[in-house]
Amino acid sequence: MKRGEINRTIQGFLTLIHPDDIQRLEDSIERHRTSTTPIFEIYRVRKKDGSWIWWEDCGTPLLNEENQPIKWVGSCTDITVRKIAEDRLSEEQRFTELVVQSMPGLFYIFEKESAKFLRRNNNWRRLTGYSDGELETMTALDFFEEGKERDECAVCMQEVYDSGIASMENNLLTKSGKKIPFYFTWNRIDIKNNVYLLGMGIDVSERNWAVEKASRYSRVIENSLNEIYIFDADSLHFIEVNHGARENLGYSMEELYDLTALDLNPEITKDAFEKLVAPLRSGKREMVQFMTVHRRKDGSLYPVEVYLQLMAIDTLVFIAIVLDITERKRKEEERERLMLAIDQAAEIIVITGADGIIQYVNPAFERITGYTREEVIGRSPRLLKSGKHDQNFYSNMWDTLTRGETWRGRLINKKKDGSLYTEEAVISPVRDASGKIVCFVAAMRDVTSEIRLEDQLRHALKMEAVGQLAGGVAHDFNNLLTVILGHGNLALLSLEKDHSAAASLEQIIKAGDLAATLTRQLLAFSRRQVLEMVDLNLNVVINDLMKMIRRVLGEHITLDVITGHNLGTVRADRGQMEQILMNLCVNARDAMLKGGKITIETENVLIDESYCSSHPLAERGRYVLLSVTDTGSGMDEETLNHVFEPFFTTKGIGEGIGLGLSTVYGIIKQHNGMVNVYSEVGKGSTFKIYLPQVERSASSVGTKIEGQTPGGIETILLAEDDSGVRKLSKTILENAGYNVLTAVDGKEAKCIFDENADTIDMALLDVVMPNLGGRDVYEHIMKKRPQMRVLFASGYSMNAIHTNFVLDEGLQLIQKPYNAVTLLRRVREILDSTENDSGQSE
Repeated sequence: MKRGEINRTIQGFLTLIHPDDIQRLEDSIERHRTSTTPIFEIYRVRKKDGSWIWWEDCGTPLLNEENQPIKWVGSCTDITVRKIAEDRLSEEQRFTELVVQSMPGLFYIFEKESAKFLRRNNNWRRLTGYSDGELETMTALDFFEEGKERDECAVCMQEVYDSGIASMENNLLTKSGKKIPFYFTWNRIDIKNNVYLLGMGIDVSERNWAVEKASRYSRVIENSLNEIYIFDADSLHFIEVNHGARENLGYSMEELYDLTALDLNPEITKDAFEKLVAPLRSGKREMVQFMTVHRRKDGSLYPVEVYLQLMAIDTLVFIAIVLDITERKRKEEERERLMLAIDQAAEIIVITGADGIIQYVNPAFERITGYTREEVIGRSPRLLKSGKHDQNFYSNMWDTLTRGETWRGRLINKKKDGSLYTEEAVISPVRDASGKIVCFVAAMRDVTSEIRLEDQLRHALKMEAVGQLAGGVAHDFNNLLTVILGHGNLALLSLEKDHSAAASLEQIIKAGDLAATLTRQLLAFSRRQVLEMVDLNLNVVINDLMKMIRRVLGEHITLDVITGHNLGTVRADRGQMEQILMNLCVNARDAMLKGGKITIETENVLIDESYCSSHPLAERGRYVLLSVTDTGSGMDEETLNHVFEPFFTTKGIGEGIGLGLSTVYGIIKQHNGMVNVYSEVGKGSTFKIYLPQVERSASSVGTKIEGQTPGGIETILLAEDDSGVRKLSKTILENAGYNVLTAVDGKEAKCIFDENADTIDMALLDVVMPNLGGRDVYEHIMKKRPQMRVLFASGYSMNAIHTNFVLDEGLQLIQKPYNAVTLLRRVREILDSTENDSGQSE
């Protein structure tokens, strides 16, 4: 029979062959048409529905007396599943996700406890009708109707946990309510002491299992590339085992005759086997598929995948086609470990082709950038470009990579929502066996928060250093001002009103008062002033200050006040809160020379983890928020970076000294609060001040009515290390009739008090002194005379008690610089007080 005649004979069959495989099949037939050696070919065949399946064909020609083929005898096996699996194994190392998505039917991995999916292919979405978001929330049991079908699934799941393998045929419930018959196989996978289930589901409503009814011809079975076993359906003893199986097992055929199928399957008991083949015996199924292990003659085990049919060949037999999946299992486990590591990594992992097109991203990429895997696969990483790097930057990166070198550096990229983030990246080329670059792997870590925290810490350290310098200068200057103003007032009081020097003294005192205001601002910024803390309601403070604020702002500024309902209480110095509000309003006014609007708002807020994540120096808790917003000129980024620094100002010469906002910053920090500013050029600014809430009711603070300044005859212990201030205070008190005992430091003050404890009526103590500070002297006095009245004096507290000294309730303070009237009035108030808490007047 010639080649043309053969073609005409099989012409009808060849119409079913894939066009790309016909020539190869004809050439193979031609080469073997006079040979009795079986030929093996793999090619694609078109099904009735038009789809293509892979066949493995084993055929032998039957020759006539002239040694010419008259017929071809053979068997064909549907190896579509195996073919796809084999193709997947060769590609998975680079394209694991693509393989998973290409698997036929349903592929999935889920957890033992929750039964939620860890991995699934896209066929779940297509076949069930559920979206990816819905599938993320569902478990493996949700796809079976409640009742018998779901119970059967649960039983089968438990079986796989116990035995490591299970299968079932059940109806898959879709979103529309339609039921599709599926054949499910499950395998247990133990990875790092965690139990997972790997499952596959095949739609059997239109399935024609790959394996045709086993050939009766022993020669075809013997030479099959697969392991083929035929064993009795009742006794399970082997009837026929082909060459490939005997080679792998190490048994001869004579030895296998004495064994049963279960002797090769140490993991499957008789009962378990009967459960597996029950659908075959009942006629519900034509084939069952499962995975198990076979034991060789030497005792070693190897994993196999078994396709089992029940057929009648003279007698009822099982025909098993067995695949040795040792290498596949090894690669699957290796891939699983790799994918688990990559998927759970906190760093971004991106794999691109040699052309730079994205082939894979891990969940960290999705979490950080906001893009889903589906949105970026097949696209260039250019979609992340922020515009912060010039073209030379990217050109140098690409040149480094294409030379086969690793690139390291920082990238500023853009998320899906438009926000920017900084990442430290290491991008490496990957070569194949020939040395050709086949892809690039990038590992990137988001360092945005770290950079932000570094900037905030750097700014805080700079502000702290400037504050220490400002506080030190202000402290020494306050002592000088106390002497200047004190003696100036004494001199002015000793002159007649019409004296020629009186006007000059008044100007000196006025200038000294302005200098004192400047030092108080410096102390507020440096957080060195002593605070008199009370429980306040900021709404009350704002309302009491409104008349003055409106007068300061002028008619060209509109003022809106929106006070929060049930505003929380804060622990604060009322005077400092008034200064903050006034400074912010004046600063806003100066930004609106042509008029505008200022809005003052208060409200209760909760600082949570999400806020703290973007503001690393913030602390969780409940706060009262004071906001001051203007519609002025606004500030650029450079101005915002310096806005709280002392003596920084954008105003002209003589229009401001740059201490208003730095004072606000210092006061808020001393109150353990936070201050943030938001501004855009031409759109105005908003200052937000957060003060911690306290669980107490706010106290009312009444207006003090100042009276005359009478003196007295009591004995006062005066402890002051500055000689000028000490002499001035002694003169003022003695001129008012008081008996004054002076000490140059805390140590001398203790000695004088011990010698005169019964005669001293009051102590005036400087907070900061050498040897012992005022607080130490106070505690010494309280041990001997708890009822002793004490007045503290300070320009700042520095290290007297702690860095930010805040007076306890009941302790009294006079702030330097002070004049004679202020000193005498405070001394008299304390001496005349009738109630005392730990020796201090209320």
